[in-house]
Amino acid sequence: MSTQIEMPGLREPTSRLLNVANMHEIYRHANQVFVDLGDPPDGVDVAVDLIRRASRDFHDSTKSQMQPDNVVSGPIHSQRLPKTQVTVEQALALTRFSELTWFKRLWVVQEVCLWDIYKAFPPLFLCGNHKVQWIDLINASTRFGLAPLQIIDNPEVVTPELRGAFIEGTGWSPVAVAIFLEHYKIQSKQGPAQNLHWFLQRAWKQESTDPADKVYGLLGLVKDQYIIRHAGTATPRQQQDGPSQKLDGTREIRVDYELQLPQIYEQIARLTLEEENSLDMLANAGCGKSRRQPHLASWVPDWSNYPEEPALILAFGLVSTANYRASLGTRPVLPKSYASGLLEVDAYFVDRVLIEAARFGGETDVIDVYGQAALQQHRIIGLKQYLLSLWWCFGVKFNKYPTGQRPFDVFWRTLIANRAISGNQLVVPPAEFAESFLMAYPEILEVEIKAEKPACICPGWAVADNRNQVHPGKSGDCSDTELEGGKPLPIRDRYPRPGEFFGNERVAYGEHYNAALRQTAIGRRFFRTRKGYMGIGPKNLSRGDHVVILKGGSLPFVLRKADAGDVDGRPVFTLLGEAYVHGLSEGEVLQGSEDPGNDPKWTGVILS
Repeated sequence: MSTQIEMPGLREPTSRLLNVANMHEIYRHANQVFVDLGDPPDGVDVAVDLIRRASRDFHDSTKSQMQPDNVVSGPIHSQRLPKTQVTVEQALALTRFSELTWFKRLWVVQEVCLWDIYKAFPPLFLCGNHKVQWIDLINASTRFGLAPLQIIDNPEVVTPELRGAFIEGTGWSPVAVAIFLEHYKIQSKQGPAQNLHWFLQRAWKQESTDPADKVYGLLGLVKDQYIIRHAGTATPRQQQDGPSQKLDGTREIRVDYELQLPQIYEQIARLTLEEENSLDMLANAGCGKSRRQPHLASWVPDWSNYPEEPALILAFGLVSTANYRASLGTRPVLPKSYASGLLEVDAYFVDRVLIEAARFGGETDVIDVYGQAALQQHRIIGLKQYLLSLWWCFGVKFNKYPTGQRPFDVFWRTLIANRAISGNQLVVPPAEFAESFLMAYPEILEVEIKAEKPACICPGWAVADNRNQVHPGKSGDCSDTELEGGKPLPIRDRYPRPGEFFGNERVAYGEHYNAALRQTAIGRRFFRTRKGYMGIGPKNLSRGDHVVILKGGSLPFVLRKADAGDVDGRPVFTLLGEAYVHGLSEGEVLQGSEDPGNDPKWTGVILS
């Protein structure tokens, strides 16, 4: 039996419930899945040819390589390859092919994963007159991931269409293909079983008609980790105040399309916090993220809309976790009962925002076009001008930093959240990585000596009293802390000296500083705290917001006092989002504590 599945037509809750329940049965009896990609896009011939050639190249290259003994033969075995050289025409064709509706749908993730579990023939893709084998998509995706695409005929030209979906120097891996590769590792015992949250993060960009399906449409991939029950199904033990319950050590997830979306997402959020015994999920939440659902609690991720600001803890396309340790490995204490929409956590209040940049990274100005008053255009603020402005407003006025480091070194580390790519890992970049920063932005060495200064991007209120508030010395907004002042350091001591790191040696890191910068600064706001720390955080943070460590969290978070007052004597806050604060993100606050988990400075608060 061959199977073709059309999910968008299932609108009624009953139909969708049956579909979620029957996905495995459908594939258990299917011999093969045919996927109709719809009308072919412009350049489909070029795209299919490129995919097939890349697949052959990958297949030939893997045959000629000896595989490690501990790697099972299969499509996920890989090695480093030279860049794949393509023309602008090929890049556009590949982009248009990967933007076909099928690749964007959430339900396709199960379509491409379940056939392998039941040993059916791989899916066959139909697009116009072309038939594309699944293995060709897998091999091509893997090839382009290992050998990033490089435009060779006119690398200076990147059209708006390419800029939106294809960036030179990156790989090409549609989400459904990428998840299959990871799922293959799990099924073939090359990787550990993963929970629902793991798949939610990886399928976040996929689309569904009903936002509830962003959760329910993935349950078929985790059926061995949970007991999946559907609305109307008798449950051995009913639990009114929780999304899941443990039955013989296995948590239960109930599928109910009659629930309001905030309830569904909140249930899954609580499930994730419980089973991971960590608050790292909160890095995906916060009202500082771009969100589509207005009625979600601030601590609940909006799975219906992939944010423009992916969590810092899982930056760089989920290639690796960033391994921050702000709470020094402590674990959260989650209450067994709770009110809907509220989350009780323990917070360590560290600092408050003193001054923030007027714009966040990548923000656009809206300007009037001369002579056409009714017409407005968006002007992108140049990244170089943005960084020079940040340094002039937030860096050069300080001689020292709370950690004792040179402010220049803190500045470049903060902009990239103190992480860079090394192979397939995220690591703390060595001091030598500053060389990459200076190669990208040599003008920063001239900011202090040039007569013409970069435009100030401090908020309007700060322009007038900037020197009073953030100049070294007593802060008028701070009662117990001084920012180090004294005699200004000579310029030669404020910046790296020629040859300080390498002399004539080669730069240790091949990754350009901008590669790390794009992953962290865009969509985030630079700030300084009352105690003089530098940080990047949610784009909606402002003066007076609290910088806290949450017990069980890997990064600092920014909170804002809510209008709700107190609940049972505990203050209520809104979660804005996670932040990187240099000197507060690696457990520094708790390192002197004999028992970090029971430090008396932990304070119980409510997130709403």
